[in-house]
Amino acid sequence: MSEKLSLREARLRAGFTQTAAAAKLGHRRGLLSQWESGKKQIPEMAKILLCKLYGVSYDDIIEEAYREY
Repeated sequence: MSEKLSLREARLRAGFTQTAAAAKLGHRRGLLSQWESGKKQIPEMAKILLCKLYGVSYDDIIEEAYREY
C-alpha cells in the first residue's frame, strides 16, 4: 500500500508552487489554496488533472477534509 499524500504534499514533492500548479491547470492560485486546505471540495476532473501533473496516483491523494479519519 502506498503512502497517502495531501494535495499540498504531492505538489511540493513534484516541485510546484501553488502559482505554477494553478497556472498549468488554468485556475487561480487562491482556488488551489482552498482545495489544499479543504475549504472547497475538489471537482473529480481537477483531482485527476492534479494527480497527473504531480505524478501521483489518484488513490495516493487524500483530501484534507478526510485526513483525520
